[in-house]
Amino acid sequence: MDLKKELIKLRKENEDLKKSEESYRNIFNVTDNAIFIYNKETERVIDTNRAASKMYGFSHKELLDNKAGRLSLGKKPYSEKDAEQWIKKAKKDGPQSFTWLAKHKNGTLFWTSVELKDAVIGGKERLISVIKDIDKEKKAETELRESKERYRTLIDNIPDGVVVHSYGKIVFLNPSSINIIGKNEPESFFLGKPVSMFVHPDSIPLMKERIRKVYEKVENVETIEEKFICTDGRVIDVEVVATMIDFDGEPASQVVFKDITEKKITEKKLLESELSYRDLFNNALYAIYIQDEKGSFLDVNDGAVKMYGYPKEFFIGKTPEALSAPGKNDMELVGKCFKKALKGEPQQFEFWGQKKSGEIFPKIVWINRGKFFGKNVIFAFSIDISEQKNAEEEKKNLERHLQHSQKQESLGILAGGIAHDFNNLLTAILGNAGLARLELPPTTSVLKNIKNIELTATRAADLCNQLLAYSGKGKFVILVININQILLELIKLLKTSIPKKVEIILDLSKDIPLIEADISQIRQVIMNLIINSGDAIGNRNGSITISTGIENLKKEQLLNMDYKGNMIPGNYVFLEISDTGTGMDKETQKKIFDPFFSTKSIGKGLGLAAVLGIVNGHNGGLNVTSTSGKGTNIKVFFPETVKIADKKDNIDQYIKNTKGSGTILIADDEEPVRIFAGKVMERAGFKIISAVDGEDTIKKFNEYPGKISLVLLDMTMPKKDGSEVFKVLQKIDPDVKVLLSSGYNREDTVKHFLSKGLAGFLQKPYSPEDLLNKVLKILEYD
Repeated sequence: MDLKKELIKLRKENEDLKKSEESYRNIFNVTDNAIFIYNKETERVIDTNRAASKMYGFSHKELLDNKAGRLSLGKKPYSEKDAEQWIKKAKKDGPQSFTWLAKHKNGTLFWTSVELKDAVIGGKERLISVIKDIDKEKKAETELRESKERYRTLIDNIPDGVVVHSYGKIVFLNPSSINIIGKNEPESFFLGKPVSMFVHPDSIPLMKERIRKVYEKVENVETIEEKFICTDGRVIDVEVVATMIDFDGEPASQVVFKDITEKKITEKKLLESELSYRDLFNNALYAIYIQDEKGSFLDVNDGAVKMYGYPKEFFIGKTPEALSAPGKNDMELVGKCFKKALKGEPQQFEFWGQKKSGEIFPKIVWINRGKFFGKNVIFAFSIDISEQKNAEEEKKNLERHLQHSQKQESLGILAGGIAHDFNNLLTAILGNAGLARLELPPTTSVLKNIKNIELTATRAADLCNQLLAYSGKGKFVILVININQILLELIKLLKTSIPKKVEIILDLSKDIPLIEADISQIRQVIMNLIINSGDAIGNRNGSITISTGIENLKKEQLLNMDYKGNMIPGNYVFLEISDTGTGMDKETQKKIFDPFFSTKSIGKGLGLAAVLGIVNGHNGGLNVTSTSGKGTNIKVFFPETVKIADKKDNIDQYIKNTKGSGTILIADDEEPVRIFAGKVMERAGFKIISAVDGEDTIKKFNEYPGKISLVLLDMTMPKKDGSEVFKVLQKIDPDVKVLLSSGYNREDTVKHFLSKGLAGFLQKPYSPEDLLNKVLKILEYD
């Protein structure tokens, strides 16, 4: 009996336990929170609910037997080790709550809140982890925080002042507010202060009405003007906009304000200026036009009347097209500018007008939108720029001349350098050939070969002269000459160099003034120009007319000259060569003085470039006039001189019977030149000392104090050049005799010597006779 009762009781307890288990399981699976049950001893998952699978993406089976922390970021502070620490803490200290960065099966991370605590389940001690997905809340918090940070950054950096006041007390203000109403006070100075203390008494009623609207009606207050009092006592005008906001859970008014004090002052001045507008309009020196929105003139000032010559009535109702020079303006473009001006975009453009007299003139026009008696209008201002246009054209002409001059100068420097180096080589060639000639008996057949060498070297020297002529440094032997005489000497030779069908006509002015020039270079100018004209005519019948004369050139004429170099107003002798050849177009005319340019199939060297160099070197100029198919005219000008022509000196250049004595110091960095000059001097009886550069020259001069009769000094040497050496030698011995030698011309070389005292100048290349003649003359041999 008792056993039966026990069985019934046991069966009832099992049924209650089963019901309890079902109830537990229902509760366990109904919640949206993930529940993990851990074996307290092994710390492994022994059960999970459906929400855990849904939250983490794993099946119930996959979740079992896992350890805490495996379904997380896996890195500190969300690693397995960190999870184990939380479990140990829960075992030791009781329930724990914390946030945790979990990982879904697909790898997505999400934020959770975790409740970890002990529990007795089925009579056994377990650990329960209840996990809530808070990812959305967490992200919302982050976005809110970032939004607040962005708002604060914006508020802190805008130029307008922003003040928040709650119940009349300032609770926030941005840096711009402090800058506007403060005077180096910190933020703490303002916080808690009544907002009314910064409002001018005159604006207190406006402020109260503003606060009432914001707090009572909870509506924004549109822009109003008030007056604020700054901490330093200044009163400023401000524009204010007020808005109702929540500030730390309390209702507050956010006030955005802008300092408009300067704007108000400007408006006042503008009002005053409008009063004087009419006086300004009527008395302005430039033309002013007022147009309606369709472009018709409503009014013009006296400047417009004066500019066009029409009475004021003529303009009213007309458009700019009535003032336009026919075919000179793009009226469509003018219309586009007008439309842009109507939109508030100021415009500027050039406009060609036609006066009542018919005269066409350029003007510059500015147009902008404005108000005229309350109407939207266009104000147009214009000035006559005829003089400016003329000045710009003249400037362009000057710039073209300058660019050409710079180009010629650059090429001239190159040509001059090449000629200088060639002259050094030719000095040795001519010198040694001359020495060989002097050593040979007159009857030897070799003498002819030596003379051929000298002739060839002389021709090479002529080529160098062309290069120096192009560089403008070619005035080697300046004499007073008659250009007619040079022409008459050359004319027979030139007739053999031009086609037979070409006739040469001379029209030479009598009693023509003399000029200072290098004869060989003037010959080169004449020959180049005449041969060029002959080539332009070719095998056709034609003529070349050569004219000379004198002309007084004024400043205005020089400005219009094609190539004027360093010309100044005054009298000039001209050489004019006209032909009936093929002529040239404008593009070809621009290039004819470029080196190696030619209209022939093969260029012939420097050509007209050398002519221009010679003319520039003689302070002259030239004009070119040519028309395709009608011929060319080139007129060359040389400044006249009042000097008298020198008589020819027939003294023998080599004095065989004169023997010298003394010591000559030859300073030249070219060894062949030193050897040649040394042999010439030794042959004449002088002792020789050689120096290879500037410093060596000074050293040798010091080694023979008082014994050196003359120094043959090269201008261009390493270490110290000729001018530097000359100054040092003069300090050592003020009476030193120096014969300067250079591949450049005398004028260009000697100008580098600031002090006087040169005994002479010897142009390279030179012959033995030239050298000895100079030395004997300086040392005063009879």
